[in-house]
This record gives sequence, structure tokens and C-alpha cells, in this order.
Amino acid sequence: MRKCFFLLLVCLVMNTLLAQDKAVQLKQIRQAYADAKTAIAENGKDGNPAYDVRVMFSTVNEIDEDLTIEDNTEVYYYYVKKRVARLDDASFYDKNCCYFIIEKWEADGHSRYHELLFDNNSGQLLFTYDKTETHAGIVTEIRDYFDASGRCIECKKKDNGQDQTAYQQDYVNA
Repeated sequence: MRKCFFLLLVCLVMNTLLAQDKAVQLKQIRQAYADAKTAIAENGKDGNPAYDVRVMFSTVNEIDEDLTIEDNTEVYYYYVKKRVARLDDASFYDKNCCYFIIEKWEADGHSRYHELLFDNNSGQLLFTYDKTETHAGIVTEIRDYFDASGRCIECKKKDNGQDQTAYQQDYVNA
């Protein structure tokens, strides 16, 4: 009986420690997201462009003579400069490191807004946000938080503003 109680106590302590670690990670990711949004807002000031790189492309699909679907996509990239030491000498060079990507997509009344947040130092994916809207007006929002190994540590989904508690992320190491 004592062994069972001791084993239960150890499991409870480990579970509490892991939950605290997850809470710390989520707090750090949320802070990184807030910092990135602040940097993006500062990007367009003082005559500077509002984004570092913008890619736009459109396709037109003619299903038949009466139905044509136009697909428009805009992707915005935001970079931060990092000082990197050269291996062969003592000099440094500036390396552009992408920390944030925004994708806006529209086709035939459907829309999608997608954000990707990366760690400034490692380039590791930290957070994704998806917002989609259908013809029927159903709005779905998904927020996924990732740890340093690429595992999804928290998944949140809302359909028309209502939390969906049974949502589980399907992929790892995105």
C-alpha cells in the first residue's frame, strides 16, 4: 500500500512540475507574440515600409464557361537582423532571420488569415494562428503553441466564438 501511495505521490508531483513548465512556456510564447506585433507596428513608421517582404499571387480557375474562381494570396514576411560571427576570421556579418509570417488568402467568398511566429534565435516555430470563414459565415479560429522540440503543447479552437474543448492538434514538428 505504501508503494502504491508513494508512486501516486511521485506521479502527482511530476504532473504538477510539467504543468508549471507548460505554463511558463505559454507565457514566454505569448510575450514573444506581443513583442513581434509591437515590432510589426513600428515597422511602418518614419517612412519605412510596413513589411520587409510581400509576395502576391493570383490564379484564375475556369471551372466551366459560367463559373470562374479567382484565388488571391498575399504573404508578408518580417525579419530581424542578427549579428553572426564568421568562422574564418573575427569579423561579423548581419543575417536576416524571419520571425513572423502573415498569409491572407481569398477565393470565391472564402477567406483565410494565417500567422506563424518563429523564435528570433533558433528559428523554431513557436505559434500558429488560423482564421477561416466559409460561405455560410462559419468563422473558425485555431491557435497552436509549440515547444522547443516542435511538439504542440497547447491547442485552442473556436467555432463562431465558442470554445471547442475536444480539439487536438494532428501534427507534430510542424
